[in-house]
Amino acid sequence: MNPFEDRLLENWPSAAWQGQTILVAVSGGADSVALLRLLHAICGKSSFEAEISRPPTKLIVGHINHQSRGEASDEDAEFVQRLAEELQLPCRIERIMVEPRSELRRESWESAAREARYAILQKWAEEISAKWLVTAHTQDDQVETILHRVLRGTGLTGLAGIPPERSLSDTLTLARPLLSISKQELLDYLSAIKQSFREDHTNTDPTFTRNRIRHELLPLLETSFNPKVQQSLLQLSQLAGEAQSLIDLNAEHWVSIALVESTPSLMEWDLALLPEAIRQSPAMLREILRTGWRQQGWPEQGMTFSHWNRLAELASGPRRREMQMFPKAIRVMRRRERLVVGNRE
Repeated sequence: MNPFEDRLLENWPSAAWQGQTILVAVSGGADSVALLRLLHAICGKSSFEAEISRPPTKLIVGHINHQSRGEASDEDAEFVQRLAEELQLPCRIERIMVEPRSELRRESWESAAREARYAILQKWAEEISAKWLVTAHTQDDQVETILHRVLRGTGLTGLAGIPPERSLSDTLTLARPLLSISKQELLDYLSAIKQSFREDHTNTDPTFTRNRIRHELLPLLETSFNPKVQQSLLQLSQLAGEAQSLIDLNAEHWVSIALVESTPSLMEWDLALLPEAIRQSPAMLREILRTGWRQQGWPEQGMTFSHWNRLAELASGPRRREMQMFPKAIRVMRRRERLVVGNRE
């Protein structure tokens, strides 16, 4: 195997996915094309499949056409279709309109597109019984994400950056095996194997905050403040992730004790089961309530720091019988030593 294939396997050991069905999200850009070519090369080696007595690993290509760039978007889809055919891989393509969703939900185009994209990819993965959905987020994406979150305001979870894996359902896991590989390294790989890819002109559009971070802010920080700022941000991310893991373990322990009733639409907490020291700690209460929220699979989008703080204040404050509304139609009421959280969606 070449060094790039070894790097991918270091990040995503084959024991986890060998012999399974994998849906690979491919936009046609350099990162996702490199990911597809690397996985295809690894799976195509006879020695790789001979290591196990299971069916061959099955790669399936998925492409979402957002129709945001006119003919160029259609050409992206055609490119991905041709590449899949050349590699003799099944391919699914779907066209979507993002603007109506964005306007209806009053959210940014990027956020609406991401939600729609993942919803379709997850639906496809379930239809083909895929165990893995794989995306091509790189080290560059990780650095930009951390810096973007710092600028907007974030906590330890945000500083930890993009996780290498995330469970989407009981049977499907999202994996990002390129997070420790830079975009330049992937470009070098594509050049070495003479593989073309699509260029998206919107990646240089300064109206998008992430583009200004990539093309203006990061170069400024590197030249004027710290030439190793990217490594510094990645180290910060690692330390934040380690600290958050310890907090999560503690929070999960208290969730298992104080969350006395749980259904898909309801959480009921018995606050009397929490030690007084925790009940008087807004930081720990926030983490416990957030952990329970996540275990429910409820949406966190729209829940700002002030929302989590208000939820913690309801849990630690006076025992007033008062209902309060939170994003995504979630209602919260304090009843003596009970905190009832209901999701009406």
